[in-house]
Amino acid sequence: MKKSLEIKRMMALGILGGLVAALSMIKIPLGQFSITLALIPLVVGAILYGPKGGSFLGFVMGFVVLFVDAAYFYGINPIGTIITVLVKSTAAGLICGLVFNVLNKKIKIGDNNIFASC
Repeated sequence: MKKSLEIKRMMALGILGGLVAALSMIKIPLGQFSITLALIPLVVGAILYGPKGGSFLGFVMGFVVLFVDAAYFYGINPIGTIITVLVKSTAAGLICGLVFNVLNKKIKIGDNNIFASC
């Protein structure tokens, strides 16, 4: 039974990772900046699978951003670019999972957690 749940978890994280990778490549121009929707599956994964799942999805996002968007910064400082991009996005997933865990323990309606069904 435990192995079956672990396989389902890996499969779901793989699907969410694919979504994160695909959405990381799509940019929506907003004036001088551009936004991405890649944080949506990252946050969903952090909620469903905790800080470890969020960290994995953040690392996937950072890996894609490293090869798609960070080419300009390689010329300035390649090691610093790699560390900054990977740590920033991995931390984003980790913090989403940790914040959800804290809020899930604090915010309750009656005896049931708000997100008990997740």
